[in-house]
Amino acid sequence: ASRRGAVRGLHAEAMTKLVTVTLGSAFGAYLDLRPASPTFGTVETVELSPGTQVLVPSGVANGFQALADQTQYVYCFDREWVAGMVGQACNPLDPDLAIAWPLPIAIDDPGQISIKDRNAPSFAELRKAVS
Repeated sequence: ASRRGAVRGLHAEAMTKLVTVTLGSAFGAYLDLRPASPTFGTVETVELSPGTQVLVPSGVANGFQALADQTQYVYCFDREWVAGMVGQACNPLDPDLAIAWPLPIAIDDPGQISIKDRNAPSFAELRKAVS
C-alpha cells in the first residue's frame, strides 16, 4: 500500500496494463511515449477509486499519486514482467508535462517519491533520444 501523497511512476514497459485501486483512491497520470503515436507527449489524468479502471497501452507511461492514507494500486499485465524488460521512465515532476498532482510533493522524501523516479529523464530528454 502507498501512503497519502506518495507518487509512483511514470513508467512505460513493453506490456499493456489494466490499472485500478482496490483500497483508497489515486490520481492516475498517463503519458504517451510512443513516437509514432498521434498523441505522443500527451498526458491524460484520471481519478481512480475502486471500480474505476484504466487500460494503459504498451509504451504509455503510467504513474499515480495516492490520495488516501492507504492506497492499493493494482496492475494486471498482458504478459509476465521480467527484469531488464524494454521500457522507459519519465520524471513525474517534469514541469513541461504540467501534471497537476493534487497533493504537495516533498522531493527530498524518498517515501513520497523514489530517488529513481525523481532522477528519471525529462520528456525533452526522452524525445531527444528518439529523434
